[in-house]
Amino acid sequence: MPATGVGADSVGRLIRHRFGKQVHERLVDPLVGSIYAADTDRFSLSGVTQILDLAANNRSLLIGARRARRKAPPAAGPIFGAPSTGMATLTNTLAQSLRASGVTITTGCRVESIHRSGTGWLVNGEFADAVVLATPAKTTAPLVAPLSPDAGATLAKFDHAGVVMLTIALPGDNWPADYTKRSGYLVPKPVQKWVTATSFASSKWAHWQPKTPEDGVILRISLGRDGLDLTDQPDDKLINAALSEVGTHVGFDLQPTEYRLTRWPAAFPQYRPGHAKRVLGIETALATDAPGIFVCGASYKGIGIPACIQQANSSAQGVAKYIGVVLS
Repeated sequence: MPATGVGADSVGRLIRHRFGKQVHERLVDPLVGSIYAADTDRFSLSGVTQILDLAANNRSLLIGARRARRKAPPAAGPIFGAPSTGMATLTNTLAQSLRASGVTITTGCRVESIHRSGTGWLVNGEFADAVVLATPAKTTAPLVAPLSPDAGATLAKFDHAGVVMLTIALPGDNWPADYTKRSGYLVPKPVQKWVTATSFASSKWAHWQPKTPEDGVILRISLGRDGLDLTDQPDDKLINAALSEVGTHVGFDLQPTEYRLTRWPAAFPQYRPGHAKRVLGIETALATDAPGIFVCGASYKGIGIPACIQQANSSAQGVAKYIGVVLS
């Protein structure tokens, strides 16, 4: 076969072309669609760097994947990890560290405009040599549009998907023993209703593992994705649909002892085909029209925590270079 190539810049089109409809519908679309709340036919390869790298650097995706697997070091610990006190621990700890270093952090303050002031910028009356906007694309758009119309117009066109998460606790005697060895399942789009994935959280996260069978188990049920926004649906409708669908999937009725419903409206940036070129265009326009204004975050070069940290480091380097400071 010819070299894979990435001309179409669509996850769905690439996988169907190389592996067929069944692999796309039953494997790749449920996996990528669950992680990114995405419709893979409208999702750029730049959002899934593993597939992009394999497609760009190998004649065959399959051969490339086998090579990468052989080169990968053996797993040294659990696949999944998270702070036992919640993800906010990361940002709270970072804020504490910054304050201890003399940094001033202001929260609960709405920024509605940014104005040029001499060699720097005014943000709510405060002068800054440079500004990093780590806000979602559609929040960033009206802030930069007066400074760089091209960047603002592109940012305003970015799409976001909303999802709903239902977390439930089940009695331990209502959970099959063989399920405790599994981390969950994904629902292929041809048979999807509202539920897209279910995580067996007690098996997946160490700090949620029951100490005794009587402790019960925790499930996290994902509802909605790009093109199926359920964030405005009433609580009872979401809960009933989730329990009914998951009950059908696992083969028995669910009788939760506790539950928590969380809505995440417009929380997942959707990297449409051509996304990387648009991001480059935004960065180029800002560098030309508004030097000293930088953007980073999940809307641009990856939604995961490692990707966002990498973008933040890159922005910090950009700011340092702009103001003439060498970072140690």
